[in-house]
Amino acid sequence: MTRIATPDAPHVLAIVQAGGRGSRMDVLTRERAKPALPYAGSYRLVDLAISAAAGSGIGDVWVTVQYMASTLDDHLQHGRPWDLDRVRGGYRRMVPETGRTGVPAFSESNTEDLLAIRDDIEEQAPDLVITLSADQVLVCDLAAVVAGHVDAGAECTILSLSTTAEAAQHKAVLEVDGQTVTGIAEKPEDPGSEPTISAEVAVFDWPALREVLDAVRAERSTCGSEGAGQGEDGAQEVSDEGPGDLPEEVLPRLIERGRTRHHPIDGYWRDMGRPDSYLQGHRDLLHSPEQVFGTGHLVVRGSHRDLPPAVVTATGEVSGSMLSPGCRVAGTVERSVLSPGVVVEKGAHVVDSVVFEDVHVAAGARIASSIIDAEVQVGAGASVGQQGPAELSDEDVTLIGRQAVVLPGAELPAGSRLDPGGRAGEPR
Repeated sequence: MTRIATPDAPHVLAIVQAGGRGSRMDVLTRERAKPALPYAGSYRLVDLAISAAAGSGIGDVWVTVQYMASTLDDHLQHGRPWDLDRVRGGYRRMVPETGRTGVPAFSESNTEDLLAIRDDIEEQAPDLVITLSADQVLVCDLAAVVAGHVDAGAECTILSLSTTAEAAQHKAVLEVDGQTVTGIAEKPEDPGSEPTISAEVAVFDWPALREVLDAVRAERSTCGSEGAGQGEDGAQEVSDEGPGDLPEEVLPRLIERGRTRHHPIDGYWRDMGRPDSYLQGHRDLLHSPEQVFGTGHLVVRGSHRDLPPAVVTATGEVSGSMLSPGCRVAGTVERSVLSPGVVVEKGAHVVDSVVFEDVHVAAGARIASSIIDAEVQVGAGASVGQQGPAELSDEDVTLIGRQAVVLPGAELPAGSRLDPGGRAGEPR
């Protein structure tokens, strides 16, 4: 892998945007930040972005998180799993200073997220800033992306990939001419037959990004000037309506300047921000685990519980699955991922599902095409979900919230949602 840490290399700051409420994941993010969702059993989604940055030789990695930040703090351990726990530089968990003029208490977009830490970035004085989403699986040599950005003399480089028209309707679609980006459309109804989308990773020259952010902030202040008045400190209040995401606010302004390029991803990428894409991402992992864990591009690191190895009893059958430490399987598990401490009793059947920590699946229960949150109890003979098709939609995936109870014999059809702490079924 190319490494950034050479004497003449630019000073690069990576900002992992761990974001807001993650409402698309419904009951699974009622009590956690979306980047805290498990991946491959023992990891968290945020681990992938931090590992991509640290593994590419980037020594300064910041994580911005506001919603349920405590659900990430213990796991991230001040950057220790990635050797980023340093006195100078390294890992920082950024929280907007709510008392600072023009900084909202809660950022509603990733543009607003960057505005909230604009002055902190300026104090860091990087040459380049890389922004990464924390709710995706990314396997990519970011050092090579940086090298291409510098060689091309670009102000912005957007990591890109080709996809289907249906998938592109949920993403920012790029208009490209060779390596140059000439336009961008956020979630278009008609993205074209062979769309190129943003992989939600971008490299920015900090002076160019700073200039655009300042323009966005000034525009908001101007929009809010009529009738907004002044704050108690005499400062002009900004518009109540915050800026849109980067593809709506920042990237179009940079594209107009003519020095924005795209870099086709040379590894694996998968959005994990919706129930169907989250389950599909784990299907991909089980089909080809080497895409993520068997490449030279990325060594995934994270913090893990100390538990004994998984056990499959004499009655247990496991095929095409991943079992984490502490699991005990006496039933049948097919094409599924089990997080630490999961118990599947004799006669129970788990297929095409992702099961979080310390779930107990009682004898005779059946789970299919479902995502089961931590500490859930699935009673004997219960049925959760149904086998979904090859091409999933959100309605095909059943979601069970944390510490919920599915009573014995209960039946939850495909697409059901059970709130955290909820109960399903009638007591026997």
